[in-house]
Amino acid sequence: QNMSSFALFLVPYTFFIGFILYAILSPPIASSSSLQQGIFLRCLQNLSVHLLGNKATNGIDKIVHQVLYKRSRFFVGVYITLILWGWGVMFVFGYEHIRTDLYGHHDLWPHHKLIGIFVFASCLGSFAGASWSTAGNITPVSLSRYGSCYPYDGVLYFPGRKCSTISGVVRLARSKYDRVTQRHVPRFDHYCSWVDNSVGEENYRFFLLFLVVHTVMLWYGAYIIFRIFRILYKTIESDDNVVFMDRRTGLKVESTSLVILRYLCQRHFALGILAMLLLIMAVMVGLFLMFHIYLTCRGMTTNEFFKWRKVKKFHNRAVQEYNQAAKAGLQTEKMKNSKKDNITISIKELHIGNGDAIVGCTGMSMVAPMKSTMELTRDAKNTQEKIKRSTQNNECTDLALVPLCHPGPMPKNIYDKGIVENLSQVIHPLSLRKEAMDRQASFLNESKKASRE
Repeated sequence: QNMSSFALFLVPYTFFIGFILYAILSPPIASSSSLQQGIFLRCLQNLSVHLLGNKATNGIDKIVHQVLYKRSRFFVGVYITLILWGWGVMFVFGYEHIRTDLYGHHDLWPHHKLIGIFVFASCLGSFAGASWSTAGNITPVSLSRYGSCYPYDGVLYFPGRKCSTISGVVRLARSKYDRVTQRHVPRFDHYCSWVDNSVGEENYRFFLLFLVVHTVMLWYGAYIIFRIFRILYKTIESDDNVVFMDRRTGLKVESTSLVILRYLCQRHFALGILAMLLLIMAVMVGLFLMFHIYLTCRGMTTNEFFKWRKVKKFHNRAVQEYNQAAKAGLQTEKMKNSKKDNITISIKELHIGNGDAIVGCTGMSMVAPMKSTMELTRDAKNTQEKIKRSTQNNECTDLALVPLCHPGPMPKNIYDKGIVENLSQVIHPLSLRKEAMDRQASFLNESKKASRE
């Protein structure tokens, strides 16, 4: 009976945690409908249509879209609830098993109580730092401070462009307008719903600290609960007076490892559930931290990472089409002798500049869709077939389908200055260094003098 109650509670709890994890890891939306992307969400949408009808489904869809992809305190509330519940369970049910005196080699040392309080305070402190710190805001006044931090690379960022939303603001390299916070953020990374804040130039270090602290907390908490269960298991195993009875038959049951574990899971149900949650979240948050460490070492942001993926797909497509043209024998003398135009591809055609797409933890949404590898292969085959038909019929080939020159090597990321310098720019942002602050002070002084005159 206890195991049945455990299963009845565990199943809906697991589905709830799975939904939260899927909300984090699911692909970003590409339209105003949040239930139109992803197999799982499409299945939910179809099920809702059959059970509730189109009108109710549209209402649910708007609510989900508002919660997941608009600025709200929903995920902040979920975070605070989970933190307070988890540490409440640990303080009430876990700390009683951390001994205050050392008399057995299986006991936990009492300093873990102080460490736990320190870790709990660190979690709240790192959350406050990531949530309340500013990512930076590019305005006509602060433009002088951010303007010279990063050069334009001619691949993702181009000079001479202005923000289409905020008047008087130039689109600086690595900057982007965040539609959620309605600010033009320097070195924009993404918008994080869990801290309800944009992550950019000036607070990316606090966001990394937030991930590091919570990864350590999750693994540390799972370790402590494992040690507690190990202490309880060893205590029961070594006690010859412990007897287990079957409630249904009233007969004695042999004290096997499985029986002891079943008893511990029933007796300390809250700690068992907390351990499962900690392990799941530790893996997910740890992987997310590794992803951001990789981005930091490569001198990229989340926004730029997904843009570079589009550049790579575009480059591969251009190379594929050029090879198809060369294979069909359509290379002209101009194409063979062209070296000046053989340097790079026209990345501007990608339209992947600083648009107002929402960038979340898993990438961009509301952007022009990029063709998949299967679609690129199909396009190349269609191009080759059209070339063959035109050459067989002695027709003039539509050269718009055929690249006039080789796209050249894949463009490089000029913002990758090496691991040490990349880390230095994160820990001590360029816009907060003395040179940048002096530029802004000089601009403000000149503005005051001009206003007096």
